[in-house]
Amino acid sequence: MRFRLALALLISILLVVTASWSRFGTTNYAPSIATLEQIQTDNEYYSDDSFIRDFLKPSTASTTLPAEPLSNTELIGRQLILDYIGLATSGQATEANIDAVANKYLESIPKLIKTQKISRSDIKIVPDNNSNFQNYADQILKIHREYAENINKAYAGANSLKTLNPAMYAFTLTFNISYINAANGLKNLPVPTSLADLHLQLINSYFSSAASMKALSETEQDSTAAFAGLIILNENLDKEDVILNEISNILTANGI
Repeated sequence: MRFRLALALLISILLVVTASWSRFGTTNYAPSIATLEQIQTDNEYYSDDSFIRDFLKPSTASTTLPAEPLSNTELIGRQLILDYIGLATSGQATEANIDAVANKYLESIPKLIKTQKISRSDIKIVPDNNSNFQNYADQILKIHREYAENINKAYAGANSLKTLNPAMYAFTLTFNISYINAANGLKNLPVPTSLADLHLQLINSYFSSAASMKALSETEQDSTAAFAGLIILNENLDKEDVILNEISNILTANGI
């Protein structure tokens, strides 16, 4: 799992480079004549340390900065590069230190996704009895049928889901809406006391998955947030299966 995260982080860094190039590659930059003359006449050995020091110096060249805010991909990528430069200039760019920096960013990436979360006081809890268990089973089945129908309909109408394209982004947005609808449907459903904790976990997982799908639909705008969404979604799918199985077991134990 750690290897896959590290590989995906590398891909994100490459996307940072691409995004930075597209952002600054067309920026008008006019080097001073003195700078050009210095490059042409200076034959002295230029060490890596000298390069890094000069790289970190504030630039006096005239350049037009972009007005639009930086994406999470660009912000994290730049900070990651600066952290590495900091280690390199202080002679601490060891394998252990580099791994520690990478792990720090890997652990922080999922936090980029902001999601709605409810508490136990936000759901309606009812007594454990046969009538309430049956109503709960019927309604949760209805909610998931509607969810499945919406996804199947979107999938049937999609042209291509094998590459990142408008059809793929529209499909993930359908998932986003379907997850939100399912979460809100469950939130309004009276839940027997013995199912309340599992029910709450399922709702919050659906809200989290909805936010993740939203981030995936905006991959071109913020690839790091999309990567965070992919991590969270992968974890949520396993968690949701476990929760639904436990709910089913409790319903079965109560004769439903």
